Amino acid sequence: NLAVNARDAMAGGGRIQVRTEGIRIEVDPATGVLVEWRGGEAAPKRVGAMLQTAPEAVGRRTSIARAGEFCCLSVADEGSGMPPEVVAHIFEPFFTTKGPGQGTGLGLATVYGIVQLHEGWVEVDSELGTGSTFRVYLPRQMASESSGGEAQQVQRRPQSHGKTILVVEDEPSVCLLLTMVLTKAGYHVIECNTAVAALELWPQQRNAIKLVITDMVMPGGISGVQLAKRLTEDEPALKVLLMSGYSANLQRERENLGFEVAFVAKPFEVGKILAAVRALLDSEPAAE
Repeated sequence: NLAVNARDAMAGGGRIQVRTEGIRIEVDPATGVLVEWRGGEAAPKRVGAMLQTAPEAVGRRTSIARAGEFCCLSVADEGSGMPPEVVAHIFEPFFTTKGPGQGTGLGLATVYGIVQLHEGWVEVDSELGTGSTFRVYLPRQMASESSGGEAQQVQRRPQSHGKTILVVEDEPSVCLLLTMVLTKAGYHVIECNTAVAALELWPQQRNAIKLVITDMVMPGGISGVQLAKRLTEDEPALKVLLMSGYSANLQRERENLGFEVAFVAKPFEVGKILAAVRALLDSEPAAE
């Protein structure tokens, strides 16, 4: 996704540079700020105030940096660059500066989600006319840490009931984004790209699945609404969350449906999806 964005930013051609390097971030005891060391640089690079809590407080970082050993993957282009008001929104789902049909606005949101799942963060340096550089920081796994890894990994996992959610979505980027967000929130996710595939899967997983999230418009001859009706007829306690890019459809379908359902309009905000999921599953008993 980073390479595709870099390519698209250079309509007249140019060079994409991909680098990896080891990074050490430390706290300067004299000033209380984080400083970054790259390889054998003679002087550290100041990267932000340690005590700040808001993402905007550390310049162009999209999450808070921290002290430690990291691997940094950078992707730089020689393209058109971006003004600060665009940089501020580039990781939001469905935000795009590309023309109609040229992008979904999910590429960088996907990058952001993947990096967060791996406990890292992303930095962006961009100026109009000079290109952009994206830096992905991922925590370095030291050999001495690997032996006790399983217990540590379990401890870091999000706390939740681990309920199973079936995501039915034919757009790969949307499906991937939903899966990452829900997984990070502690849910177990099963993916299907058509309603037909979901119906085939249902008999084997019906006892585990507590919630179905599906787009209303689906390929294969069975819509998301039809899928929801069939599944709730088989399992009345099943919770359903429908998504649609056509807001007019939401109210019309709400009036016609014979079962309880929640709606989220596309493009959606991640926070709204998680809030809707929590609201639907709050009435479910905790997994034993």
